[in-house]
Amino acid sequence: MNNTQKIIELLEKTVMSSSNLPFTGKVLLNREKIYSLIEELRESLPQEFNQAKRIVSEKQIVLEDTQKEASKILDIAKSEASRLIEESTITKAAQIKAEEIVKQGEEEVKRHAISVLNQLKGIVEKLLSEIEKEKSKLEQNL
Repeated sequence: MNNTQKIIELLEKTVMSSSNLPFTGKVLLNREKIYSLIEELRESLPQEFNQAKRIVSEKQIVLEDTQKEASKILDIAKSEASRLIEESTITKAAQIKAEEIVKQGEEEVKRHAISVLNQLKGIVEKLLSEIEKEKSKLEQNL
């Protein structure tokens, strides 16, 4: 459980354990404690965003590595095609193979990018959902 989730749980426990005001459906909250927890939450969110940035950075590194690998494969294919230039049928086959390899590399890069972006989307959506829930709880208790 990350720090943000712990703070949200503390906030929830604080609200749930607060004294009820009779006949109103409202609770009496310790303002200082609530503000303190909100401040902790504000401080912990940048950590979550930094984690998301780190994941994006790692994704970029993987994309760059994959593109370099695809470029190396393309260079190898081009060298091989040049070596076989005198035989036109072999040259044609090498060009087709090089294009297939590049296409496969590009598809792999795209699939990986989509996967990483979906992971990031999930993290961000989860954070936003938790924040929205806690905001709603606080608004209901005002």
